[in-house]
Amino acid sequence: MTLFNRGRTNPELFPEVERLRGDREAGDLDALRGRTWDAVVDTSAYVPRVARASAELLADAVEHYTFVSSLSVFTPPSKQGLTEQDPVSTIADETSEDVQAHYGPLKALCEHAVAEAMPGRVLNLRSGLLIGPRDPTNRFTYWVRRIARGGDVLAPGTIEPVQLIDARDVADWTIDSAQRRLSGTFHVTGEPIPFPVMLAECLAAGDGDARLVEVEADFLLEQGVEPFADVPLWLALGRNPEWRGFFLADVAKAVAALLPPDVTALGAPEGAAMLLVAAVSLETGLPVTVVRKQPKEYGTEAQVEGIVAPGARVALLEDVSTTGHQVRRAAEVLEAAGATIGGIILAIDRGGADHLREAGYAVEAVAVLRPDG
Repeated sequence: MTLFNRGRTNPELFPEVERLRGDREAGDLDALRGRTWDAVVDTSAYVPRVARASAELLADAVEHYTFVSSLSVFTPPSKQGLTEQDPVSTIADETSEDVQAHYGPLKALCEHAVAEAMPGRVLNLRSGLLIGPRDPTNRFTYWVRRIARGGDVLAPGTIEPVQLIDARDVADWTIDSAQRRLSGTFHVTGEPIPFPVMLAECLAAGDGDARLVEVEADFLLEQGVEPFADVPLWLALGRNPEWRGFFLADVAKAVAALLPPDVTALGAPEGAAMLLVAAVSLETGLPVTVVRKQPKEYGTEAQVEGIVAPGARVALLEDVSTTGHQVRRAAEVLEAAGATIGGIILAIDRGGADHLREAGYAVEAVAVLRPDG
């Protein structure tokens, strides 16, 4: 493994790996010349000039190139459920390097520049809002720290969604994708959760005496409180409807990429996972079965909705799993119906993955809710 950077920010990190120094902004890429690597993960290009220079230099030196882009390529994201096929934002002057003014469109141009330099070998990873250790943004971490201090905590009275993902989960997905030489564009973020659920999770993780004091959104706006800037992650969609898709990106393609190659059908336990499995079915064309918690008491009296062909290999999808009990029960029902479980994919793992693996199932998770933050 090799790190290439200027060596100015946190240079003490990762002392066990090779370090090469240079400055992409200034065009200093000499340390990369004459070397070869299996894959590259580019996390720091914000303008197409810089992205293109690195990709062109490394085109004959690497097999695979991951460019970490952003869901901000949709600015503003007015459509709910934006997919990789939706048009991105554009900029009139494509030579502009004003990142603060044109962050999203410039990231979109970077995607194009890298893909043009290495056709068929580029993974454009559009990350959602990242959280985790060393997060300097004071967005999600504001709520964690404020609730940890205790006392009354002002919170907006809203059920707006938030959509977050731990940087470590993105890293795991990226490494796995690079090893498989996955190419194309993918939205990589977590499943949307309501704002109050996020706050409840922060409360549950703390051991203080914090108490949420919900204040109506209209009142906050009347007092001059700015969404997102003054109250992190709150969008005030009633006043800013053009941002209604910001935390509702479609991640079905990224989930589908985790599917084992030999599955012939998708399954889900009855509940919220049904929406996820429907989206992945549209992405892959695979048929869907849904396992009810109990057999119907009328009609066919079936517990499995959908056709389960004998010998079918079913990938089970679940939105959030804490104990693994519900998805394991669904797996047992499908196995009794003659199917084989080809794998289980969890959108958010809260501990269920370990229980399922102990039961002998192969499990992948898009995101992991870690007790250590």
